[in-house]
Amino acid sequence: MLIDVISGLIVIIFAIMTGIPTAALIVSLKARILGRYLNGYFSISKKKTGGYELHHHPTFGFYYASRRKFYRMLDDAIRKFQTGYPDQMLVASTLTFSSRTRGGSVIAETGFPVAFSRLMADFLVLCNFANYRRADDRWRFAQLIRDVHRNKPMRFVLVKGIQ
Repeated sequence: MLIDVISGLIVIIFAIMTGIPTAALIVSLKARILGRYLNGYFSISKKKTGGYELHHHPTFGFYYASRRKFYRMLDDAIRKFQTGYPDQMLVASTLTFSSRTRGGSVIAETGFPVAFSRLMADFLVLCNFANYRRADDRWRFAQLIRDVHRNKPMRFVLVKGIQ
């Protein structure tokens, strides 16, 4: 009986550990094929409401981006979006990004969507080699993962379109 429970847990852990990178790879390939990458770090997807949503999705999975480089690439992606889609709205849903000037709103998501979003955010935090350093006697990736699990999902309007 105990062996069956342990083997079941191993299968579930293996499915999660392989499922998240596989899903990330599929989304990356789809975005690349459809031409939805704005730069090597950010892609967009069309929403049913008519606008677009920005996704932090590095092309090659593992990457090195300090906070400064991350925000520089974010600004570059927003600028490219404004050039390519001048009249469209761009929003971003996030668990880690915060902005005092953009004034986000809390997303009312519960259950599986939030759990999956948190697992994907954990995966992205762990894929960034810049997070494997110590800051204030704590590992940076541990701080970010803690923030991911404490914060509520937020939606920010990055570009206001003419809709």
